[in-house]
Amino acid sequence: MDNKEEKQNPNTGEEQNPEQTDQTNQDPLATPFSGGNERYRSRGPRKNIVPGASALNTVTKGANKVNNGVGKLNTRVQGQNPDGRFAKGMDKTSSNINKGTNSLNAFNNRMQNINNAANRIGQVAEDPKGAAKDMISETAKEAAKQKVKLVFMALPLPVKIIILGAIGVFFLFLIIICAISFEDIDIGSGEIGGYSYTVNNTSYWWPVGSAETTGSGSTIMATGDPVPSQISSGFGPRTVKVGSKNHAGIDIAGGNGRWTAGVINAIAAIDATVTFVYDECHGSRYTNAQGCPPRGNYIRTRNADGNESIYQHLDSINVKVGDKIKQGQVIGKVGGSGIGSGVHLHFEVLVNNVPVNPTSYVNINNPRPLSANAKLVSANKVTIPDDATNIQRVCLVLKANGFTDEAVAGMIGNMQRESGVKVDPAIVNYIKCVGIVQWCYTRKTAIQNTYGSAWSNLDNQLDYMLMEINTMPNMKKYMMENHTPGEQADRFCYDFERPEAGECAKSYRRDYANGVYDFVKNGCK
Repeated sequence: MDNKEEKQNPNTGEEQNPEQTDQTNQDPLATPFSGGNERYRSRGPRKNIVPGASALNTVTKGANKVNNGVGKLNTRVQGQNPDGRFAKGMDKTSSNINKGTNSLNAFNNRMQNINNAANRIGQVAEDPKGAAKDMISETAKEAAKQKVKLVFMALPLPVKIIILGAIGVFFLFLIIICAISFEDIDIGSGEIGGYSYTVNNTSYWWPVGSAETTGSGSTIMATGDPVPSQISSGFGPRTVKVGSKNHAGIDIAGGNGRWTAGVINAIAAIDATVTFVYDECHGSRYTNAQGCPPRGNYIRTRNADGNESIYQHLDSINVKVGDKIKQGQVIGKVGGSGIGSGVHLHFEVLVNNVPVNPTSYVNINNPRPLSANAKLVSANKVTIPDDATNIQRVCLVLKANGFTDEAVAGMIGNMQRESGVKVDPAIVNYIKCVGIVQWCYTRKTAIQNTYGSAWSNLDNQLDYMLMEINTMPNMKKYMMENHTPGEQADRFCYDFERPEAGECAKSYRRDYANGVYDFVKNGCK
């Protein structure tokens, strides 16, 4: 902007003096008057119509200075005159000056009101019709308010109480309605499929957690796919240089090399109560050779099914005695405390205080099973038409649970490859795998145990599939991102279905996914 533009009046476009752009010299009429409209701003600089207000301000300031001077003098006199005789006289003088100042301030306010009225007269002169319209509107509003107020004040006290009570009841009714409405609203947990937790599950989970965690504070969950692991030492008699010759549990170590102490999440295999915690092996007292007991840092729990579990050789512990822990909750970090070789988790299951083989309860090939009495807590619901086809039902459920259109097409493409073009939930293939995504082996056993004879119900299979996806955070994250239907089909095949080698590399699933993509984008129609 050049200098000429800077000197122009923003309202008129005319040039103005530099003094007129100074905020300290700005015309009071350059701001909207009280109760008016923006269009009645001053069209240019104008001197105050009533200049007395400015002079009166000067007088008031002078009176205030005198008053301050009297106060300071009073303080000095008080210091030199302890009995306060001079001070009393000065207090009286100060009081009189204060009264005069207050009178001047009141007069100043009256003069300012007169000044505002005069300014408004000037605005009426500029736009008579608009100003008159506004004044009439304001007068009518004020008259209506006064009329309502007078009518209410004239009512008998019992009538006033009834009116106020009715208003209170009305607002209370609104609050109750809102509360009832919110109870009917399902709020998701932030997870795909809306599953916040699996309750009443008596099946044990593999006690090694996922790398990804959710939650905060004292309750951290690691319910996703466990990090790669292996059983490095089984249950029962064994030949070892270090440790027990008759192993009371199983040792779980890294599947792709050695673990680092304090990194891997140890999770509760089942809902339980913590009954004992030993957490004193740290620093220079970490191993058995350094004075730490053979078990190292460990936790003992009383499980929901009545059994007990022990998690030992931990690097750190997140829980304390008396805590109620949830299946999948991080209870500590895997370490190498106590006696043993390398970083690993020793896990035990005890029945009537007697150690039993934990592999009767946990399965590395089915790390997150559900029992027959497990209940899935679902947050997202969808209305399915009565005449919906299986593909339409699958499509609507997956879209309602937040998957992208490409991911939905990729999953349906896999289902068509596994269970036929129409997606048949009752299908059993030549190696006895079942359902829309061909659950096999331990996963087949898990879904059939969960639903019994109703395992072939399509809605049950969708619920179970969504629960499984919810425990696979890496795949789940990928399926919420922007990828092609073919890429989504490949990822779902490799990470979820896990068929025989080479099957996912074939083009069938990608072809099916691309073929159903337009159907999905069109709202499953």
